[in-house]
Amino acid sequence: MKELSFERRIQLLSVAAGLPGSLIALILLWTGDYSSRTAWTLTIFLVLFWLSFAMSLRHRVVFSLQTLSNLLAALREEDFSIRARGARYNDALGEAFSPSMPKASCA
Repeated sequence: MKELSFERRIQLLSVAAGLPGSLIALILLWTGDYSSRTAWTLTIFLVLFWLSFAMSLRHRVVFSLQTLSNLLAALREEDFSIRARGARYNDALGEAFSPSMPKASCA
């Protein structure tokens, strides 16, 4: 069996994270006293929002890691003319993108 890629694992984990809440909301919706039209409309909205947030999370994680990979590749090629834009300094990924990163000494 082929191992899942990192992107696919992130996607599956983000879908799985929203599954319990979405499932409970759908059970409450369909067992409640709502018209069929209301139940179908809310079901469609719920599923669309759930899946779009999962895809958005995947995109954010993959884009950040691609940016970090490109920065590391540039450093390996001794190209010090680039910087990561939009880095946040209060989280772990932002610290990796920080221009005040200590320079590694090459021996």
